[in-house]
Amino acid sequence: MTTVSLCLQACREEDASMALTTAVHVLVFTLLYVAVVPGQCGWSATYATENICVLKGSTVEMSCSYTFPMHRTVTSTFWFTRNGADGSRLDLTVDPDYTGRVTYRNKTNNNHTLIITDLRESDSKVYRFRITTDQSGQRWIGQPGVKLNVTGLQVDVTPATVTEGQNVTLTCITSCPLTDNPTYIWYKKNVTSPKASGQSYSITNITSEDSGEYYCEAQNIYGRLNSSSVSVDVQYAPKNPSVSRNNP
Repeated sequence: MTTVSLCLQACREEDASMALTTAVHVLVFTLLYVAVVPGQCGWSATYATENICVLKGSTVEMSCSYTFPMHRTVTSTFWFTRNGADGSRLDLTVDPDYTGRVTYRNKTNNNHTLIITDLRESDSKVYRFRITTDQSGQRWIGQPGVKLNVTGLQVDVTPATVTEGQNVTLTCITSCPLTDNPTYIWYKKNVTSPKASGQSYSITNITSEDSGEYYCEAQNIYGRLNSSSVSVDVQYAPKNPSVSRNNP
């Protein structure tokens, strides 16, 4: 069996990329082995990034560049996260979980971009790209895919009970580190100008005038999101009792 015939046999499998990730060895002539690895058959898929963390409600783009065997014509390209009812890979454009939120771009020049709008936390999944050619059975799934994490925002206050004179820290929390240099801005309700920037906001020697509701706004290249507000109620510090003595 030649290297070429080995490639064609391996690439006819639905999950050829998985099969090729581990080198396949075939005895060609006595004591001579040929190892087939991704790209040797002419198949390859390269993702622009493999991990993305974005804010709920944002729009994300995932790109994949690919190659396929010579003398073949690509008949379909699409992204998927799961199989359909018939067991075949389910194109995201017809997946009911993504209705009206998915588009493809640059379906030429061996580059393909997936765009998902109005992201939900339930969209946190691994997204993979699939190519099919006019050769019966030739399909390629690019591994490992793109792992997308969609996060909301929460504000943590330390300490939980706030007393006058303490140092208090408010922290904007996400479930994953936001991608591409996010910015954070802090606001106090009913106050026009921002209070601070940065993922954490510290108030030193806090007073009753600092009582109120605070929230953070996070932003990266994919979008922005405001957290729900958290109430900071500054309690008066206990005063040391004084004792007066009246002389008879």
